[in-house]
Amino acid sequence: MTISEDTATTFACLMGDVLRLRRFLVDPAEIEHRLTEHESVQVAKVVGVRDAAGATGAVGFVVLDGPAEPEELGAWCAKTLARFKVPSAIHVIDRMATTSGTNGSKIRAATLREWARQHHEAKTAPGHGSA
Repeated sequence: MTISEDTATTFACLMGDVLRLRRFLVDPAEIEHRLTEHESVQVAKVVGVRDAAGATGAVGFVVLDGPAEPEELGAWCAKTLARFKVPSAIHVIDRMATTSGTNGSKIRAATLREWARQHHEAKTAPGHGSA
């Protein structure tokens, strides 16, 4: 993000990475940055997942190096982020799905999107207790 002399703000990210949350374009790095400000979060990655109605929601994945619960991390995000930027779900995982290449390791966002979709489907499946 850069701020020019006339106080205009410019966000720079790949259009393939940007999330459209409630008609706003959001760089997931903004949400990831907030998550990693929490003392227990070592690594965070945010992906977008569409719900049954076709709306995109932010879903966070975190690797912890201290105690924290997903609900606590959501409340942590809500303290400074706009409501529509707060992840609809935060999943604590042991390690990020990565791939290695000539430029080092990279987090596999496509894998995390699939995990988020599977979590969402399991949560909304009949018999799960959803009303």
